[in-house]
Amino acid sequence: MSVEFGNTLAALRESRSLLRNRLARLAAIDPSTVTRLESGERSASRDVVERLAVALDASDEERRALFATAGFLPDDAATVLDEPKLTRLALILANHGMKLGDRRTLTTYIDLAISHAEALGYDVPS
Repeated sequence: MSVEFGNTLAALRESRSLLRNRLARLAAIDPSTVTRLESGERSASRDVVERLAVALDASDEERRALFATAGFLPDDAATVLDEPKLTRLALILANHGMKLGDRRTLTTYIDLAISHAEALGYDVPS
């Protein structure tokens, strides 16, 4: 259970002038769930966090904040994903419908980028 997630959710909801009941309807969840999430009495599943993000029309930064405070995105990953192009790449790679050959091609390009950074002298942890 995360009070931090609840605070983040409440702040986003309030910034959009949404009542809890309206957010619950938009996210297709029970209104009492929104109340318990915001109070920190209940943890959110990844699916619920995603539905809330969509219902809130959350920006990439707001979406990362929701997932991070819900415990689904480590802080260091959230920092890396502050780069919009990396966020796009991560979302593309997260597409479960991606063909295996396409995934291999993209990961080859990633390997090349890492090799190039190492050749330039940057320390790239494994």
